Amino acid sequence: MAEQKPVDPTEERYRYIGFEVFGSKTDPFWRNEDERKSYVEGLKAQIGSVYRNSVVYSNVVTKTDRIFIIIASAMMIIAPFLTWMKASTLYGPASFNGILGVFNMSGFWFYVQKIGGWVIPVSVYLTAAMAVISLVLGIMVMLTLFGKAPSEDVYVQKLKKVLRLNAIPFGIFLLVILISLIGQRIPFGEHLGIDEIDSRYSVVTLVQLSSVGFWLSVFGFILNYNKSKEI
Repeated sequence: MAEQKPVDPTEERYRYIGFEVFGSKTDPFWRNEDERKSYVEGLKAQIGSVYRNSVVYSNVVTKTDRIFIIIASAMMIIAPFLTWMKASTLYGPASFNGILGVFNMSGFWFYVQKIGGWVIPVSVYLTAAMAVISLVLGIMVMLTLFGKAPSEDVYVQKLKKVLRLNAIPFGIFLLVILISLIGQRIPFGEHLGIDEIDSRYSVVTLVQLSSVGFWLSVFGFILNYNKSKEI
């Protein structure tokens, strides 16, 4: 009678079905090749989602950021159609209505020409440029925000680039403030019939003449530019 050799306990597991007893008779795990491919594709998608949800690939444009950008851009789009400059004159109120005022400056420009000098005309031109840029840039930001890109990284970079452009109109605004700080003497300014203007144009005069559209666009520039640093 053959001598029975002791079995190492660590090798005992190999004596179960699937290894030694019925190792050559196991059924295939997959019903067919299509089932195997379907499982592999699903597993790859699941693994990919882990990386997409990681810190590196997280959606950096949060819902709150999107709301702020939408509000700021809407302000920039609406502002040019509102009153930017207003004054009380002997002939009644005169106003500069942003983008519409660019094409209809005759009433406002009548008083600008009478004042003379370069400070006030340059300020008016720069303000008109702000109105045009506010409308164009506001639309560009909206289109980029709701647009598509090949990847999330490309999308974020495009959005940041457009948001950074808000530094241009904000720089124009600061230039208008600087010019108003330089100021300009207005001979017989108190006799021009404009309540907001006396013998000198200054930053105080600018604040008195400016209206809701002017400041609404400035706030929009600031909000959008700050978002370019946060996202």
